[in-house]
Amino acid sequence: MSFTDNFGNPKGLLGRMMLVSMDKEHLPMAKWALELIRIPNKGTVADLGCGGGYNIKRMLEKSENTNFIGLDISDESVKKARKVNRGESGKRVRIIKGSAENLPFNDNSILYRGDQGWF
Repeated sequence: MSFTDNFGNPKGLLGRMMLVSMDKEHLPMAKWALELIRIPNKGTVADLGCGGGYNIKRMLEKSENTNFIGLDISDESVKKARKVNRGESGKRVRIIKGSAENLPFNDNSILYRGDQGWF
């Protein structure tokens, strides 16, 4: 796997390093975007391509009753996102492996979706 392949589907040690780097580099934009959006105070929000799960963690702080689903195609991302959100896993957060091309959700079950399109 090449270095650039890890941008879309982080794998192995290089993938784990990429997740740390991407969160650090995206942090200013993520904070800015989360100041501008309104997280509903009920229902379910999906973060498509959730990466390391840090945006889910940040959104949890903005809402007391909302549930969050993180979806990512990368095993490394899913592991990291579950670890980052372990205090809420199984309660308000569910992290699953999957593709945005074939969403594993029922129609109309998601109130709001978050992905890199925010930025």
